[in-house]
Amino acid sequence: MQSRLKSKLSPGIRGALFYLLFWGVIGIFDPFINVYLDKHGLSGPQIGWLSALYPFFSMFLPLLLARLVDHLNRRILTLALIALGYGLALILFPIPRTFLSIAAAMVLMAAFRSPIAPIADGLVARMSDKYAIDFGRMRLWGSLGFTLTAIALASIWRTAGYAAMFITGGVLFFTVAFAATLLEEAPPPRQSPVARQAQLARLPIRITKDPLFMILLGATFLVGVGMSMGGTFSGIYMARLGGNEMQIGAILGISSLFEVPAMAVGRKIFDRIGGTNTLISGFALVIVSFTGFSLSHTPWGLLFFTGFKGFGFGLYYISLVKLINDRAPEALSTTYQSIMYALGWGIAPLIGSPLSGILFDSLGPSRLFLISAGVVVIAILLLLPTYAIWHKEQKFSELILAGEENATGSNS
Repeated sequence: MQSRLKSKLSPGIRGALFYLLFWGVIGIFDPFINVYLDKHGLSGPQIGWLSALYPFFSMFLPLLLARLVDHLNRRILTLALIALGYGLALILFPIPRTFLSIAAAMVLMAAFRSPIAPIADGLVARMSDKYAIDFGRMRLWGSLGFTLTAIALASIWRTAGYAAMFITGGVLFFTVAFAATLLEEAPPPRQSPVARQAQLARLPIRITKDPLFMILLGATFLVGVGMSMGGTFSGIYMARLGGNEMQIGAILGISSLFEVPAMAVGRKIFDRIGGTNTLISGFALVIVSFTGFSLSHTPWGLLFFTGFKGFGFGLYYISLVKLINDRAPEALSTTYQSIMYALGWGIAPLIGSPLSGILFDSLGPSRLFLISAGVVVIAILLLLPTYAIWHKEQKFSELILAGEENATGSNS
């Protein structure tokens, strides 16, 4: 059945189906996890520390696993098994009641979830290059799926209880594992195992000698800090402003909804104005969103400004994936994407989430959101030197091309 379905579905549909199921199931429970913890009586710092578990594992586990799967060329099997493990962890999550037992359950969930997105992005990004498919048009189905489930199912959990949403999400995650098997593995590297091992050993030197890649990683880290600081308590702030379950789900659902048009047109914007300008545009919209959050004192105000964050995230996310995929050697595509995740979704939230809990309790939400916006401003400033680097690389490419044309003309 799996092989027949894989042959009947186009690569674009298979990539879109994975993102639709993965992020659609995540949308069932993700907007309500911190509200669930808040209702169990956990304090702001405790929620902040628990929110840091996923980024803690994202800091190192995807990278370690990526190096292994790139070496063995077993990305699809690994992705499917991890998705199954995450589904089981979700089903068990409603059982704990104390802070320590909840923390242990969240450790299990974070360990399984953290490698899923970077492995999948590496696979789908290579599929998009191979078949000339716009990566953003596949990824937007994930944002659409998240939006639909986050908003449409919110009222159900109000009556059925939050435990039901974790069990439902866990069962449905088995479909994500099946969708992973429909993706396409990259062909085995033509290098020998010894040569691949040597390439991995030289990876730190290769990265540090690529200033553009280093700047992209730095900007990813800073915007990750700002997003995690502003995002950790947005749902809780909505609840404290009197927002109902539908509005709590909508604060992430609307954000994901606005990612859809951004990812649909992001490649065209990227090709027209360039990578740096696209990244800065996305970052600027995030700044507008968090500044608006700081000035809002009603649930509807938060919902209005969350759309800016969604569109901004859609722009800068697909730009980062493309830029990093373009700079990665083919045999190390998953490793390069995992490095980005380790910084932006690992180390950055590991700093931002606990810090946001302290700032939320001590300074209040308005100042927390302003500080989040300020961190993203620094990320924009860090990107400014890339204009000169892009110009230098373009001139170098033109010189090489001109030299090849002259050599061809001489031979003829």
